Amino acid sequence: MSAKPKDLTDKHFERLIPKKIVGKDSRGNYIWYCECSCGNTVNVTATALVTGRKKSCGCLRRENAKEKIEKAIDSTRTHGKSNTRLYRIWKDMIRRTINPNRSNYKRYGGRGIEVCSEWKEGFESFYNWSMKNGYNDTLSIDRKDNDKGYSPDNCQWTNKAEQANNKASNRKITYRGKTKTVAEWSKITGIPYTKLMYRINAGWDIEKAFTE
Repeated sequence: MSAKPKDLTDKHFERLIPKKIVGKDSRGNYIWYCECSCGNTVNVTATALVTGRKKSCGCLRRENAKEKIEKAIDSTRTHGKSNTRLYRIWKDMIRRTINPNRSNYKRYGGRGIEVCSEWKEGFESFYNWSMKNGYNDTLSIDRKDNDKGYSPDNCQWTNKAEQANNKASNRKITYRGKTKTVAEWSKITGIPYTKLMYRINAGWDIEKAFTE
């Protein structure tokens, strides 16, 4: 006869409160349906609850990760530029690539876009590069290749019109089994980028657009 499970009902384990047993795992451990203080629910084994291996539905880990990110960013505030627009750009650039809680993380860190270690480790490096590469408060940072990360060789300061053009030039086209951006195909074929874009937007067959 199997041992009677210990009653954990309504006891507090950090943020988790077990409510009822909902089954067993493959090792025979009882699984408890738990309410988390954040409002979510989660199923956790009794062992994980009692040993403290599981302390929340996952919200505690996310909060700790966010706090770690904020501390890492705040630790650079020795340069006297933390109230500048450029500092905010640098901070947001890092957050959207490493913080899963950011609404736009999926489009950046979530698909592998990273900030180079040189910039991530300190604002001064990013600041110096920006000053040498034409930064002013009317411009935004733009990646030349949208499938690559933030680094000195892949970034530039541009206005909105130039950014829109860059996004268009990064449109992917598959031709003869190879997929490249329109800008890359322009260099390969020798056909001016504007002419290629005109042909593609006009509905030309790709073979014709790339050979005539």
